Amino acid sequence: MRKLRVAIIGNPNSGKTTLFNFITKLSNKTGNYSGVTIEASSGFYTNNNNEYELIDFPGIYSIYPNSIDEKVVLDILNNPKSDLFPDKIIFLLDANNLKRGLLLYEQLKEYSISIVLVMNFIEEAKKNGFILDLLKLEKKLNCSIIPINKELNNESLNEILHYFESDEKLNRKTESSSFTIPYDKQEVIALIKSRFNFSKDYFAWQFLINAKKIENNLLDKKFMDNILQQFNIVPKRLQVKETLDRYNFIDNILEDCMSYKTNNELISFTQKFDKIATHPIFGYALVITILLFIFQMLYNFATIPMDFIDNGVVFLTQNLQNILPAGLFTSLLTEAILPGIGGVLIFIPQIVLLFTLLYFLEESGYMSRVVFLLDRLLIPFGMNGKSVLPLTIGVACAVPAIMSTRGIPNKKERLITIMVTPFITCSARLPVYSILIAVIIPNEQFYGLNLQGLVFFFMYFLGFFMALAFGFVLNIFLKSRFENQLIMEMPVYRMPSLKGIIKLVKEKVIAFINEAGKVILALTIVIWVLANNSPFTNKDTIKEELKKQNTTISNEELVENTNSIYLEKSYLGILGKTIEPLIEPLGYDWKIGVAIISSLIAREVFVGTISSIYSIGGDSSKKFISIKEKLKTEVNKNTNKLTFNLASGWSLLIFYAFSMQCISTIAVVKKETNSFRWTIFQILVMTFISYSLSFCVYNILI
Repeated sequence: MRKLRVAIIGNPNSGKTTLFNFITKLSNKTGNYSGVTIEASSGFYTNNNNEYELIDFPGIYSIYPNSIDEKVVLDILNNPKSDLFPDKIIFLLDANNLKRGLLLYEQLKEYSISIVLVMNFIEEAKKNGFILDLLKLEKKLNCSIIPINKELNNESLNEILHYFESDEKLNRKTESSSFTIPYDKQEVIALIKSRFNFSKDYFAWQFLINAKKIENNLLDKKFMDNILQQFNIVPKRLQVKETLDRYNFIDNILEDCMSYKTNNELISFTQKFDKIATHPIFGYALVITILLFIFQMLYNFATIPMDFIDNGVVFLTQNLQNILPAGLFTSLLTEAILPGIGGVLIFIPQIVLLFTLLYFLEESGYMSRVVFLLDRLLIPFGMNGKSVLPLTIGVACAVPAIMSTRGIPNKKERLITIMVTPFITCSARLPVYSILIAVIIPNEQFYGLNLQGLVFFFMYFLGFFMALAFGFVLNIFLKSRFENQLIMEMPVYRMPSLKGIIKLVKEKVIAFINEAGKVILALTIVIWVLANNSPFTNKDTIKEELKKQNTTISNEELVENTNSIYLEKSYLGILGKTIEPLIEPLGYDWKIGVAIISSLIAREVFVGTISSIYSIGGDSSKKFISIKEKLKTEVNKNTNKLTFNLASGWSLLIFYAFSMQCISTIAVVKKETNSFRWTIFQILVMTFISYSLSFCVYNILI
């Protein structure tokens, strides 16, 4: 079997990741704006006697990078010894943006790697008014073009793979090129070719322009610096020269092969709606209205299935308790595993609704307007419109959000975005907010709006507000010589594919269950073990002491008091009691403290931990009630008040809104900043903000 490494390269939004997923059956997220594919992802496909390792490269506009994610492609293509250096290339060309795409294609041809040119979105381009003579374009480019549409099929896949198996080079490059290296630079090129033993002039040209950007152990940067200084070369000017020459070549080709007929109906709707969507006043009002609608949906429509799941877990736990024999296994199953997993499954309806609505906005093209609109808002806070992508992804998870900051060229703006992104409410906080709001906020209407939904909206707004406030402070102290302007294209509005949205939401739910389920299962078992073992005593000893103190105590009270005392004297209780003095000023007891510690692994684990702890040590009369009812009736022994009252509940909401997220987030901040100093600074600042504000909120409301 022969193994071939195939790179999928193209502009952002050209359909690379969709094609990659189709061939490899993987599921990377695609979107309507750049930056979704951040690092090169790989997958495998086997056909006949060939095995293909496909690599989904970040979307780029040319081989001259302006951001970290674009630089990934440059480093690989200029280093044949790289593990990701391709044998062949699938180049995705968006039929709606031929000129921009062909610039990159012409540059890639210079590398003499066999290229399969695949043109995507042809039907969509026709609807948008582009009239293309594909046969004439093939002749002009001297290559074969494989047309595909958004909905991929096996026929188009087989046509692409046919050229790989036949080893036919589709980029049958003529002697003439769309760019010729200037005569006055030939001496410099000859020196670089000789120094690095390059076989082609264009490789030397690339090293000349990208000397300070290429990561290659073959590159003698001192030599290149001397070359730039000796010949008084400004790399940016050479890049502009090449780009203009190639665009002149492309313009001449497209003038013969393509014409444009305005689609008045499509353009008219986009222009009319954009008068509202991008308006400096109505645009923001529309964003707030849409977000308010989303959070109202989360409570008005998700309540029924959530209650069904919650009551189902209670019913299953109760029946298993009655059917199974008493023992360690039954205790583990009914007091740890089922309450823990059930505490996560209950939030699936809200997750489905939230991501269905967010993906609809994204795939329709509206999110590009949000990026444009918020660019004006973010500038005073040390960010720009490109920061909207990480902040938006942060609603799902801070880890990929922070990684997506690689698309921000300015170092200062990128650092500020990394620092503020953890304030954005991620999906892992969703279960925490949901259960706390359901416990402390009444399910009532407020001027026709659900009060719990309004509080939920407020929590998301609060996270965004704090991100801006922190960014404003950092912007004062961090200085930068460069200012970047947001340049982006606005796609026409399109109706999202229902099938595609269902697929994306399904993947999100499965990932949530798999990832959260594994963590929760492991943690609930650990918690159960810690709660059922004590270094000082055992349950029999506690029972005897209780009988001596009260000879008339009933068996039911004896069991309840024994379980409660033993839980506090267990390893889990010792851990909780140790940290209780630190969190007691915030209105929390030791049980909440244990849940906070466990949620460092993943925020949603808080709910499962709380559910497990109260199942282990709760009253028998409360054993078979839903998690919400357990929390509503739990009493803090230190204050003799409800553990989750209005003051402590809001204190906990504020704590989770502003405290540093999970360990994975901390790790990715260290990786992306390459600095322990900034990572520790972020942890200390967020901990101080969350603790001090929670303390103030609790003491004001108490």
